[in-house]
Formats: sequence, C-alpha cells, structure tokens
Amino acid sequence: MLPDIHLDYETYEDIISAARNRIISLYPEWTDYNYHDPGITLIELFAWMKESQQYYMDQIGVQNKLKYLKLLGIRRRPKIPARTLSRMWVAEDLSVMAGMKFYAGDICFESIGRRYFAAGDIAGCASLSRAGEWDFVGREQLQFGHSLRFYPFGREPERGNAFYICFDRPVPPGEPIGIYLEIFNGYPVTRNRIAGGSCQPLASISWEFYGENGWEKIPRPEDGTWGLLQDGFLRLAVPGHMERTAVQGREGRYIRGVLTEQEYDVPPRITAVSANVDEVIQRDTLAQYRDFPADRNSPVVLDTCLGITGVSRMFVGRGGAYYPWDEFEKEVDMQRGNAVLNIPWDRLPEDVEEIRVVSMEYEYSMFHVIGEGTGFPNQEFDLEDRELLYESLEILVRDAVDQEAYCRWNKVEDFGGSSPESRDYVFDSENGILRFGDCIRGMAPEGEILLISCARSRGSGGNIKAGKLNRLGLAANGVRLTNITDGAGGEDEESLEESFARARRAVRTCGCAVSDGDYEQRVKMTPGLMVESCRVVHEDRRRRFQRPDGGFSVHIVVKPYSLSGRGIVSRSYEKNILNFLEPCRQLGTEIAVLQPEYIEMSVFCEVVLKSQYSSFGRAVKARIEEFMSPYEREFGAAVSYGGLYGALDRMEAVRAVRRLAFDTKGNGVLHSAGGDIVLPPNGVLWLSQVKCSVSIEE
Repeated sequence: MLPDIHLDYETYEDIISAARNRIISLYPEWTDYNYHDPGITLIELFAWMKESQQYYMDQIGVQNKLKYLKLLGIRRRPKIPARTLSRMWVAEDLSVMAGMKFYAGDICFESIGRRYFAAGDIAGCASLSRAGEWDFVGREQLQFGHSLRFYPFGREPERGNAFYICFDRPVPPGEPIGIYLEIFNGYPVTRNRIAGGSCQPLASISWEFYGENGWEKIPRPEDGTWGLLQDGFLRLAVPGHMERTAVQGREGRYIRGVLTEQEYDVPPRITAVSANVDEVIQRDTLAQYRDFPADRNSPVVLDTCLGITGVSRMFVGRGGAYYPWDEFEKEVDMQRGNAVLNIPWDRLPEDVEEIRVVSMEYEYSMFHVIGEGTGFPNQEFDLEDRELLYESLEILVRDAVDQEAYCRWNKVEDFGGSSPESRDYVFDSENGILRFGDCIRGMAPEGEILLISCARSRGSGGNIKAGKLNRLGLAANGVRLTNITDGAGGEDEESLEESFARARRAVRTCGCAVSDGDYEQRVKMTPGLMVESCRVVHEDRRRRFQRPDGGFSVHIVVKPYSLSGRGIVSRSYEKNILNFLEPCRQLGTEIAVLQPEYIEMSVFCEVVLKSQYSSFGRAVKARIEEFMSPYEREFGAAVSYGGLYGALDRMEAVRAVRRLAFDTKGNGVLHSAGGDIVLPPNGVLWLSQVKCSVSIEE
C-alpha cells in the first residue's frame, strides 16, 4: 500500500520553537530571544512562509483530482437529458420535423428525428395463422391503459403466421413513421432489456405493405422491439403507394409482419399500439451546424426545425479553414418541411471542399459571437449559462494569420496532451466557462470566437410527470399532445465526490468472469433473455476441468423461462449467452451452454383433516406446490422428504399425515435412505402431478 504522506505536519508555533532551540548551537552569542529582536522577527517571517508552503503543498486541488480520475480511466459524467414518450392527436396528417419543440410549462423537449403522424392513428391490428385462425382488435382496444392482451402471432407462434396493422388512410411514400408497440412483460421472470449493441433476435420478421403489386417488402425497417421482445418503435418508410385491400373481410390499408423464423421462449403479447407516439428529449437547441459536400448536383437541404425557422449562416470550407459566404438564398417550404439553400455555384472558389451551414434561434443569434481572443495565455470566457450540454458545444475561431478564415478548435478534457500548436479548449459546463491554453499546452486564440453549436438541458429537472407535456413550439391547428410516460433518465452533472465513488465501485468490480457466481450472474443478465435459473456444472467437485489440449472449459446449464415450465435452450439463446460472456471470458477458456435435465415428479399423499376444516383439501395441494416451487429453479437440489412431511403436519387444518410418496422420472436421480430425492447437477424439478387423498377425522 502506498504511504499516506502528510506535508503540513508542523504548526506556526512548532516551527518558531524549533528555530529558537537551534540558535544556541548555531550562534551562541545570540542571547536576546524577545519579540523586539530583529532576528526573531526574521524567524517569524520565514516560519510563516514555511507554514504557508507546507499547507498548499499538502492540498489536493480540483485539477489534481481530475488527473487522478483520468489515470483510473474515469471521466466525469456530464449532464444527461431526460426522455419521455409523447402522444399526439391530429385532425389532419402531420409531418413533424427533427428538433420540433414541445413544452411542459417552460421546460422544452425536442423531437429526435423526422416523424409522420396519421389522422385517426391505427384503425386496428390482427393476427392470422397459417391454419387460418384470425383475431382482430379495434382502435379503442389498442389505446394505452386498457387491459389488452393481444397475441400478434397467436398463442403458439409458427413460421408463416402474420401480424397485420391496419390504417384508415395511406401513409405517404417515403415518409418515416414510427409504430410504438407496448409489449407485456409481467411474467414471474422479467426479460432483460436490450439497450443496444449486438443481440440475436429470437425471431425473424419480414415487414411488408400492400401496394400496387400486391404485398411488397419494406426495405431496411428499424425494429426497436427486437422481434416484439420489448417495448419500442418499429420505424419504417413505405416505398410505394398503399392500396386498399381486404384481409379476412376487413378492408383497410395494411402493413404486416410475417414470421419467417421463431425461437420464442414465450409468445409475444401486445398491450398497446400507436403510430402517433414519439420519443422526445429534454433539450433546447440554440445553435447547430451541418456539413454538405460541395457538389452542385447535391442540393443543400435543411430538414430540422431550427434549420427551417432559425437564422442561417453559411461557410465554405477549403484547406481545413472555413470562410463566411453570404451569397445564398434560403427558400422555405413548410408543406414539405424543409428549407433549400440556393447557392450561386459559379461564384464559389474552385477549391471548395464542403459547405457548412450554421442555424441559430433568432433571439440567440446575437450571442453567436462570444468574444474576441487577445492572444494572451489562459483566456477565459463566461457564457453565463450553466444549463449548456457539454457534448453540444462547438466553436470556430478566426485565424490569426488569415483574417478571413475561421478554424475549428477541438474540445478536450484538459491540456495535458496539448502542444503549443494545438487548437484546443476546455469547456467547464458546470460553471459555463470556456478556457484556453497557456501557449505552452494549448494555443491562445487571437480573433473572433463563434459559437456554432449549443443546447440547453435541465438534467434531472426534466424528469416530468406523465401528462405534463401540453404545447407545441409552432402553431398547429387541431393538435393535442401529452406525454404518456414519466420523464426518465435525466441526470445532473456528476460531482467530483460522485465520480470518485463511482471509481471506487469500478475498482471493486471485476470485469472478467472468474468464479462460478461471476458466470451465473452474467448469464442471468444477458440482454433479451428470460433466464429463470442457471448453474455452473462441476465435475469431480471442480468448476473447471482441463481439456486434452491443455485449455479449460466451463459448462453452464441454463433454464429459460417458459409458460410450460420446461423451457429449452434454443440456438438464439445459446448464441446470445456466448456473445454476452465473450468480453469477460478468460484467455484459453471455452464456454459451453447445456440443456437442463427435467426431472418429472409426482407427489402422492393421504392426510386427515380436522372436522372444522373439511373444505381445506385444496389448501393441502397448494401447500405442496408452494414447497416444491423453489426446487423448480434450483439445479442439483435435494428435495427433502422430511421437510415436506413437516410442512404438511404443521398446517392448522391437518390432524395427521398418513402417507407421503414421491415418484420421479429422469436420468441421474438418487434416492437417500430418508426418502429424499437428489437431482443430478444439471437436473431441475418439474412437478407434473399432485394427488391428495383427504379424509375427515371422526
């Protein structure tokens, strides 16, 4: 362990006292130690200087602490905006631009992408099996908050079953729509949510629409439900015109998903569906930029709300620098939801590489220039706004040599890796301050500084309650809106103390799987799966056993949740588990996933009930099932005969237990002398039958 060094170990009086005691040995002729003596005055002066130096040397400043966090690989977490689901009711079809603002009081939310909202929403949903079984639910049943339990591919999904979504009106070709599906997850075992990254879906669904040529494929749909495993958006754009057709006698314009492959653990159940729900983020974008290639055949089109309604400024990029260019016309088309920049390409320089367009709120455009660099070291600029998001801020600085050009500067955590030529800056989002280098580590700006991108957020203040969102930023007739979920995920900027607490947790957390518990915990956390139980199988009382080639193997038996109680490990399950364990697998170790061995058990008993409890026969059966329930999740368990006997005998209604017997079917089962049933290491109990013979005492 590193020593805990204290540099400020002497007080002011201790330093003076030690100096006085040394006078007699260093200069015996000095005999006047009173305060009026000039030598004592000098000793007091140097004692004060030494004590001050020791105090400051013993302190650990904020910059030092940030460096320590960086050495640990920890970065202070910036402010995180909240998110919620907004629901809109529109009288006419409405296309919402990216960045459209929604308000809950004075709290601003924004749409993340461009979305199309249909008048009347979805007319209904249906499921059609290969055998012709048809189930239809209407618009009212699909609303949020109802007790809908709709099986889109039937109670027993099969290849070829189809899920139909019916619209009253056709969705315009090319318009991106997002169909939100709320999936039931109220099972005893909760499915692990898929937050992103790679995951093997348990089913493959082909999405189609009915067009002029019959059923046509929808290219590149984005399925945020991962095959109807969890709540999420099905985002797609219909490539052609939707034609009206009848499915099982019901007319409409349909989109359908055909099940091409399936390995579901439980059949998916839908509780609500809507095409007029969108995810919004608690953010207020004040300025943003977008780069376009300098190609006259590629039009410069702005399709964000700020790009259409805000003030735009154009730069031409060449040689790594950006030059202002005012010769353009902005043509806004609110019907299409975009703005086109008409640029006289013939007047542009031939060496232009790209076009950068900066869009700003009209009120914020006056703050576009945040200051003038002086060329002196350690410059700071107070933006006077502590709600700015760290990731959103970007700047351009006028070049000191070419006064017509602006250069891009890089945002860094600190100037530790900067050189005198590095165009770096630090943004202190907690205090809203821009800091520049000292000309040794980081160049000092000399010229106009432009803010080209920034957004505000309130962090945890954006976690609003459901139903608070009620107003659009732009006027729109016949539009009502609200948020159907509480705002969630909003967090304030992390303090230093919170960062160090997180660092301590990270140091104590092992990133690789070593023990049995590490493997079992990771398997239960596999995204997209419902793992009821799992266990690392031992061989000869060892968790790992050596392979002939010198490597090691880890065998894990897994029981997926299933409505039948006898779930099997499918190929998708195995692939997901192995992929999730791969980052924490030790070198030279192979992992194998085993199927569970279900040991079928029947319980037979004869009990005598007290006369006043003559109707308690079902309670006896329920007590047996309750006693056996933990063994249905535990591998290699020993089912206690005496334990069940005692549980029945202690029931208030039972006078006596005359007979209790177990009957088992399965491989590797052992029977003890006391009547206990010992399951094999990969075996788990499946209670198939409970028979109770009840008599009443006389």
